[in-house]
Amino acid sequence: MSKARRGFTLIELMVVVVIVAILAAVGISAYNNYIEDAKRTEAQTALADIASKQEAYANTWGTYINIAAWNPSTVPGNEKASAAWEVGDEFKDWDVLGFAITGPARWSYAVKADDSSYVVGACRKRGENMLSLHLSSANRRTVIEGTATIVTGFACP
Repeated sequence: MSKARRGFTLIELMVVVVIVAILAAVGISAYNNYIEDAKRTEAQTALADIASKQEAYANTWGTYINIAAWNPSTVPGNEKASAAWEVGDEFKDWDVLGFAITGPARWSYAVKADDSSYVVGACRKRGENMLSLHLSSANRRTVIEGTATIVTGFACP
């Protein structure tokens, strides 16, 4: 009479470990994509808010406001996932426009404007590259990723 088998063989355990590892790799990748999409959506929402405030400013004063100082001046990303929204004389035009990030800023923002048009930019480090989003007064949206992001007249800091 043969003895009843108890437990799992080494091969069975190895198969389970491989399956769990594959599922974990897929899950981590999906999670990272989800986080990246959330950060991008945050910037797109902020750009739309800045654009709305630009239009309100132009309706009141007859011109758009140019804000050349990137805020925060240190571009968030990689090691420093966020930075504090900066205040002071260099950043007073953000107060004039009425825009501020209340929590941690995951993107740096700037506005290039003249009397009749503007471009709002958002910048963040992503690996070795810079990810840049732009929204113009003509509602033209641009997304650029590269090592030297220069678009519509200004570059990421």
